[in-house]
Amino acid sequence: MNVKDYGMNVKNKNVKPGKKLIVWGYICVFFAFTSLLMLITGQLDSEHTVAANLLTIFLIGGTGASLLYFGYKKKNTLLLHKKIEKIVLYQNETNCVTIANAVGVSHNKVIIALKEMIECGYFPNAYIDENSKVFVLPRQAHQEVNTAKENSLLKCPNCGGTTTVIKGSISECEWCGSLLK
Repeated sequence: MNVKDYGMNVKNKNVKPGKKLIVWGYICVFFAFTSLLMLITGQLDSEHTVAANLLTIFLIGGTGASLLYFGYKKKNTLLLHKKIEKIVLYQNETNCVTIANAVGVSHNKVIIALKEMIECGYFPNAYIDENSKVFVLPRQAHQEVNTAKENSLLKCPNCGGTTTVIKGSISECEWCGSLLK
């Protein structure tokens, strides 16, 4: 196994930051808040009743709040996965309790995150020993990862900014937050 076969550079199209959800969430909440202010001040002229307008406003606001919740949840999950990836691949730490202490979450959350990462293809042929709470990668990967700690400078395709990243992993652009491979 090559180090390039591990980590976030494997086909992980289903794990992206929730940036679009967050933006749409703020748009919906802003629209609902603005409409509510217009309704309160009498600027919202409509043939609908006040109750119908309020229902519409709360549905849009609720949708926005839901989008914000799931967007931030997705973004935080990605950040947790990136922290775990760095600890496992570049510090060779496989004990789930030690990883949990390093990233500041419970060991159960780390185990769930590692299972998600295995499912998504981050770590092919890896598994978790539930009894000893140890994450097991094929031995060859650890040896190859130690030699692959080179940094490279990448130019963001979205904003043009440059960011230093570790080769073989995905990072966020320092300027716009886009994923860089």
